[in-house]
Amino acid sequence: MSLLNAWIAPDAAVVAVDTVGQAADGSPLPASKLLPIPHLGAVIAIRGQLALLTWLAVRANSAGFATFDDLLDSMPGMLAEATAAIDHLTVLAGSAPGHEVVVTGWSDRQGRIVGRQFVKRGDEQTARDVDHHVSPWHPSMDGLPLDPGGLEQLARGQVIFMRGLGAHCGGKLTIARLTRGELTLQTKEI
Repeated sequence: MSLLNAWIAPDAAVVAVDTVGQAADGSPLPASKLLPIPHLGAVIAIRGQLALLTWLAVRANSAGFATFDDLLDSMPGMLAEATAAIDHLTVLAGSAPGHEVVVTGWSDRQGRIVGRQFVKRGDEQTARDVDHHVSPWHPSMDGLPLDPGGLEQLARGQVIFMRGLGAHCGGKLTIARLTRGELTLQTKEI
């Protein structure tokens, strides 16, 4: 699995993911785990099977959504479709089944930036609005910064933790910053 961190305030958000995953043969796979949707001023970020983000990318860009709220309304159905479509894929050795998805953007309906977290573990699925999402997290990471100002240090600690478990993680840190009407992307080595 990957790292997925997000901090959401009413006027701005920061979402960060790493870029190393695992290929079907178990080797490291460089990949984007964050999908910017510029016409909606939104991002979709995942921690889980890359096929899930690929499916969501096709749906988010071909469904005719006019607003971020349209995307949010459709996410439960899109995730159900994606899960059904990729369910036959074997979960890679060393990977945890399920996914974590954070969808972030400006909500006209709520008049603020919204971050909605979708988590699936086994048969249990949850969806809720959040002001932050830090994953993975383990007590051994106590002392690492848990705010966007320390996101690089946090990400380096998460990579060390994940590699200690034998997982592929790291590469570059992709950082999306969102405000109402602005979406920027940045990459940094971690």
